[in-house]
Amino acid sequence: MLGCYVQKMKLVIDQNSLRSSGLRSFLESSDENTAVITDMAMFEMLKGGDPVYVAKQSTGVLSDFPKQVVSTYATGELMRQELSEGVAIESLIDSDTTSRMQLLLSQINDFNNGRRSSFPLNRTDILEARSTALSQRLNHSSNKSNLDGGVDVLRTHLSPELQKDIRAERLTKGVYSFAYQTGFLAFRDAVEAEGFNLSDEELQALYLDNCFTSRYSIIYTLSNMTWFAQGGAESMPSEKVTNDLHDIDYLLISSYFDGIMSKEKRVNKLYDKMKLFFEFKSTV
Repeated sequence: MLGCYVQKMKLVIDQNSLRSSGLRSFLESSDENTAVITDMAMFEMLKGGDPVYVAKQSTGVLSDFPKQVVSTYATGELMRQELSEGVAIESLIDSDTTSRMQLLLSQINDFNNGRRSSFPLNRTDILEARSTALSQRLNHSSNKSNLDGGVDVLRTHLSPELQKDIRAERLTKGVYSFAYQTGFLAFRDAVEAEGFNLSDEELQALYLDNCFTSRYSIIYTLSNMTWFAQGGAESMPSEKVTNDLHDIDYLLISSYFDGIMSKEKRVNKLYDKMKLFFEFKSTV
């Protein structure tokens, strides 16, 4: 999502846009514009063989606008909080992490402008942070199996007419209904996988409330439908599947804000599908 920006916009920033001129233009255009950084963006900032160099490059733009950067809670943390309380999450911003990030970015800005002698992150700090993030979700083979299974469900349970509509990327009432119902099944499975024992009434209430976990399930379903329309993902490496699941995190968080900034065509296309789906819901 690039182009002209209005004031008071909050955009989720994909890792691939952290060093972009588009991000700088967005933050420069108004001091009320905000870059939303997810836990996965933080993790991807720290990848690579030289993590200190990568961190320096990835924070260069943000460090010029530290007060315009906020951080969200981790996806899993938000899901567990929502399900334990039985109430849809309303705010995703982690104020403590945001304060620490803004301080860190200010220190990086001091370093970049010669007011500080050393970079405020060392290799040990970065590797520890990266290790924590890695432990959350990098089971490539499991992720690949889940995606293949989801695409197979579409192949075996869709009528020929619905298959034709999905391959043509038409959001008809039939496609919407199928995706919404399939999303509920994925939502129920996600709740059970997290070890929560909610009644059918509680599950339905949360799902109808468009809660955080239900949004994840719907976006996951839309992603599977996209892969189905493209003929499946059997030949895709497991690591690429994991990257696509990280993209779902970005999209999920972006559904609470004004959009997403990403250089990936697939991400932007899926964002448009997600937005259309939620807008379509209000007309049904």
